[in-house]
Amino acid sequence: MPNFLVLSVHDFRSRRKASVHFIAAELAKRGAVRFFSTGLSRLSEHRGDTRADLGAHANRVEVADGVECYLQRGLWHPFILRKPALRPLEEAMFRFYRKRMPSVLRRWIREADVVFIESGMAAIYIADVRRLNPRARIVYLASDDLSVVGAAGTIIRDFARNFDKIDLVRLPSRLLLEGMPHGRNAIFAPHGVDRSLMDRPRASPFGDRQACVSVGSMLFDASFFNLAAPRFPDLEFHVIGAGRAAEALDTRPNIIVHDEMPFADTLAYVQNAAFGVAPYRDANTPRYLLDTSLKLKQFAFFGKPAVCPEFALDGTVGRFGYRPGDGKSVEAAIRAALDCREAISIDLPEWSEIVDRLLTPERFPEFRLAPRTEGNTVAVYRTEILPLSETFVRDQALALRRWHPVLIGEREIGKLPLYGLEVHACSKGPVSFFQKVRGAINRRLDLPSPGIMRIACSVAPRLIHAHFGFDGVDAWPIARRLGVPLLVTLHGSDVTTRMDWFAAGQAGRRWKRYPTKLLKLARQKNVSFVAVSGPIRDAAIRIGLPASRISICHIGIDVSRFQPSEPSPGQRAPMILFVGRLVEKKGAVFLLEAFERVRKAVPGARLVIAGDGPERAELERRSGQADDVTYIGAASRDTIQALMSETRVFCLPSIVARSGDMEGLPIVLLEAQASGVPVVTSASGGTTEGIIDGETGFAFAEKDVDALARSLIAILEDDALADRFGTAARKYVERAHDIRLCTNRLETVYDHVIGQ
Repeated sequence: MPNFLVLSVHDFRSRRKASVHFIAAELAKRGAVRFFSTGLSRLSEHRGDTRADLGAHANRVEVADGVECYLQRGLWHPFILRKPALRPLEEAMFRFYRKRMPSVLRRWIREADVVFIESGMAAIYIADVRRLNPRARIVYLASDDLSVVGAAGTIIRDFARNFDKIDLVRLPSRLLLEGMPHGRNAIFAPHGVDRSLMDRPRASPFGDRQACVSVGSMLFDASFFNLAAPRFPDLEFHVIGAGRAAEALDTRPNIIVHDEMPFADTLAYVQNAAFGVAPYRDANTPRYLLDTSLKLKQFAFFGKPAVCPEFALDGTVGRFGYRPGDGKSVEAAIRAALDCREAISIDLPEWSEIVDRLLTPERFPEFRLAPRTEGNTVAVYRTEILPLSETFVRDQALALRRWHPVLIGEREIGKLPLYGLEVHACSKGPVSFFQKVRGAINRRLDLPSPGIMRIACSVAPRLIHAHFGFDGVDAWPIARRLGVPLLVTLHGSDVTTRMDWFAAGQAGRRWKRYPTKLLKLARQKNVSFVAVSGPIRDAAIRIGLPASRISICHIGIDVSRFQPSEPSPGQRAPMILFVGRLVEKKGAVFLLEAFERVRKAVPGARLVIAGDGPERAELERRSGQADDVTYIGAASRDTIQALMSETRVFCLPSIVARSGDMEGLPIVLLEAQASGVPVVTSASGGTTEGIIDGETGFAFAEKDVDALARSLIAILEDDALADRFGTAARKYVERAHDIRLCTNRLETVYDHVIGQ
């Protein structure tokens, strides 16, 4: 059993929980954990140290939840001396404090296999750990940029001097990389969740009253509540764990202040609140602090809107901004949160996966971070950043290892969470009439907007990578002005839709000139293309794009996010799952027709359709009152994964639409197989490159309802076949469509495009 040691300024027994507590709790499931808390003293208690209530437990070993804990407490601890002339005195204090290291810590260091050191004062022990135990792995848990949060100069200098003694650096935000001496040993590991704890329903502590909640003391701004409470006398404002900052709150009956409380109790407040509040006070807050805000992630996890200052908005759905100190703005944000009806979700890994990344980083090369240096930045361009359906754009950017991605675009629409990515957009939210007019003029003249050029110049990319041919023609003026190459990923509708369809205005007036612009773009010597599948490359060549400039590069999926589950497909109920937008090319109408035959042959068969779109009403009309066909609408990734664990077979009966639009290589087809689920598809890219016909599922000719029904019935009736297909499907995706392999290929294309 491995021995783990955690060094932190937090205490494992504290009621306030930070990421280090969840990491330690997960480590305790895998070995022996010792948790050493440093820096408590009479001085820190006087300043409001949150560990003050544990003083009676200090300076001795105690066991809590299977973790050995030691809280170091003395009369004093080193403190910051701001004047440069006092620097030698500050360094002497820290040296003296280190030399007085408790004997229990020396023993724990010598016996540890892995030592986790959290940023802050615990970082002073990096050199001591390496000296006392050269064989131990050192993992640095970077909660903050030391220079940003005002750490002592001695700590900052020691950290830089001893950085190469660290084996792995955990960064909860990619934006923290810039504060590291270098990034050769860094891995991206954001805040996680413990679903066994978070998913548990809890009784409301509010009774029948409407309430909102704020948790924590970081940059706490009491003025928000003092402005909001009188404007909403029937709304309760619960403030949890704000510490001394809560002393600035007005005394009002609807402002309820709570001390720190156990994490599970806090969850009851968050889970049952109407919305959450993140009352940050400082507009100069570093972006990484907002990117790593545990409270904002918890609000989104529970589907709760969040009210926060405008400077904390990042386009995420369900966040409503106010201007600090402006009562009318505060009132408008609260009303918007109370009226919010949008589906709010966030995709967070389990803490178990985060610890996997820290203990076995070699298994997660897609999350290893390369240092940001001038010359390896790629600007990933989308006019709108990012629709909910475009997880593949986000995931591909996150998987880049040798290139640093920066998402740029005209508007950040906030549909898809983009934690961990650097994002720059000219505006946020819906496009205004003025923006529409200005955009139309710029496109007509082939000019970039001044805003996007300011962004592009500040990012200074070596390359621009646009997704979809539509955005490729918009991105070309930017690349031309910067003098950098443009790479355009072709996904499907951008080259398979008939060009005369565009020219006739069938896709809207904006796109009438798209065919001409695309062919003009293809003649530029500094422009290249990648197609997501062979059929898409063939379609691009047919409309006149030069074959010599079109590579094939599958996007792939993060296979680790999808795991086969029990019971195996062959032991599950006869359920068929469809996931996709309900538009013509998805062919759902043919699945309904085939299902009429399936239900006659397979008793108890049912069909679940996840997705929304213009054809939903007609499909529901065709289904009538059948109780074996269920429409669940647009679904979150977590919901889809849950459905994958229940379904016997996944079906995607895609066709070529009347406009010519057809599938490229559907990501959902790969996700189903990665989940160990057999697939049945007619998708053009899927049948040739997305499955192995007769091994991981069945391919059939589009619109062939007989073949579709036969394929579904075969898998629903044959348990052994379903299990065999499911096992082979998982292995196939691991071998051919792992996003790490696919993105490595993309980075090779990047290198080629810039001439390296």
